[in-house]
Amino acid sequence: MNLRYILLAIVAGTIVSVAFGVSPAKVSKADAAKARYYYTQALKALATNSGPEAYEYLDHAYRLDPTNEDVAFDLGSYRINMDIDSLGSDTEKLRSFSLMTPYVKKFPGDVSKAQYYAYQALQMDSVSEALATYKGIDEASAANYENLPMLADAYMRHGDRDMAIATLNRFQAIEGYSPQLTLRKASYRLSGNDTVGAFAEADELIRSNPREPEYRLLKGNIYTFLAMPDSALTCYLEAENLDSENGATQYSIAEYYKAKGDSVEYDARIYKALLAENFGLEEKTTLLRDYLGKLVEDKSETSRADTLFRVLNDQYPHEPTLLELAARWSASKGDFSDAVEQIGYAIDMDPSNSDYWPMLISYNIAADRPQEAMEAYHRALEHIEEDSDLTLAYAGAAQMADSIQVAVDAYGKLIHDIVPSFPVLGRISDKNAARDVNFYGLYYLSSFYEMLGDALYSYFKKHPEERDYLEHTYDAYENSLLLIDDNAGTLNNYAYFLCENGGDLEKAKSMSERAVAANETSTTLDTYAWILFRMGDYKDARTYQASAIEKAAEEGTLSEELYSHYGDILFMNGLPDEAVENWKKALELSPDDELLKKKVEHRTFFYN
Repeated sequence: MNLRYILLAIVAGTIVSVAFGVSPAKVSKADAAKARYYYTQALKALATNSGPEAYEYLDHAYRLDPTNEDVAFDLGSYRINMDIDSLGSDTEKLRSFSLMTPYVKKFPGDVSKAQYYAYQALQMDSVSEALATYKGIDEASAANYENLPMLADAYMRHGDRDMAIATLNRFQAIEGYSPQLTLRKASYRLSGNDTVGAFAEADELIRSNPREPEYRLLKGNIYTFLAMPDSALTCYLEAENLDSENGATQYSIAEYYKAKGDSVEYDARIYKALLAENFGLEEKTTLLRDYLGKLVEDKSETSRADTLFRVLNDQYPHEPTLLELAARWSASKGDFSDAVEQIGYAIDMDPSNSDYWPMLISYNIAADRPQEAMEAYHRALEHIEEDSDLTLAYAGAAQMADSIQVAVDAYGKLIHDIVPSFPVLGRISDKNAARDVNFYGLYYLSSFYEMLGDALYSYFKKHPEERDYLEHTYDAYENSLLLIDDNAGTLNNYAYFLCENGGDLEKAKSMSERAVAANETSTTLDTYAWILFRMGDYKDARTYQASAIEKAAEEGTLSEELYSHYGDILFMNGLPDEAVENWKKALELSPDDELLKKKVEHRTFFYN
């Protein structure tokens, strides 16, 4: 027998007052009356949410009259729920639990208290005590039939599958058939490898109403669970014959074809499911997110999704969650103007939603509308409290608008919200100021300094005459690594910054190697290749830049910079024709780049 069970049996079987060092004998009428008074005061305190006061009253009442089962039960349940270390040990939990036992044994028909007691017994791994309690509730009155599912689960945990199923059958005789109840019984049978019994449960449900498609779906799902997909499909098609417009049916069939790798049939079935009238908005939104994600992943035709949004908007013309999803879909296609419009409609309907405003700012930034993005930030503050997401979005808008001081102030706010004494511009002199910050806080701080460094460097490239910002960039990146020395983003960006600005190339190479090892992406590979190029190692630079191009093709992130760098590297490897091909690809993505035009026209490399 488990030691915890033994302890529980001992404690529960002991007179609780003795366990607390108080003799139950000879409680005077005066003490009993005082205990009832303090108990009444405790109930009043509980009613007004005065927890500590209630506990003191209960404790005092119990000490006066440990034979009062009401007092003992409430004191025990209150102790169990108190978040105090001194009451959290196994011994103290058992003592608290034992206080509740006399009441439950005396009044097993008090369903709410008995069920709470049984729940706590299960928390202490005492299945036998929980089972006995649920049985007590059942035996106290036939009217307590809603207790039967819990009694069935207790039988299962006790290892008595037959009694568990018999108990659910009793419940079914009162409540009638339901797919939830049948699924529960089927799961009990499957846990004992009784597949025949599980299907018999499903067939019994179907016989109760042969015209209900949901019952056929349940049987099909059992087949799916047992890895019998073709038998599952037979059930799903039977359900479809009963109601071809049922969304759950179409979704189940879609999942079958998805497992089979039939993307065409999967697409068709998902489409039908999304148009089904019996699917609610929440179900459709969840399903649509998955469907759109698959379209993006597969780079599939998007017109069907556009049609879906039009139909769903007709069905739910005033649902901001659907408009939010439409905005995300437009953004995934690169149509940021439409994304701005859709999320704007969502905000009009629900301006207090704190998730929508950063999206509006970000989509305006992506649509090259930094001023509108900054205006959206100020409008947002009229409706929601500022949080880090909103501040970050505002910092990005300010950076794009070339309002560097606004951006610096925004990043400064984010930093000072965590450690008020840290500098915004300048080096951290005392890291100990962050000694009480947990890892996540340090990670955010490191990321904020990284983004600040990116913003400062971006500004410096536009305004090279303002040399102070070059030094500020160094400081921001150093601060980031001081806080999290393996921040892959900072390692990569700092390395590229050093490479481009005559910094320590050996340091840059070391940081870039660590960035690639931590997170191998087209960006980190491109940085490493470019550093090798700057160091004159053209052969290895070519290898890594080829990998960067290949990785970018997989990611869908091919860019002008990747092709431009590859062209330069190829030229230095004695491959001018291949170099020109890549410069041309870069020029297609950035047609106004004068240096690229010059390279393509003269078919040779220029530094600037």
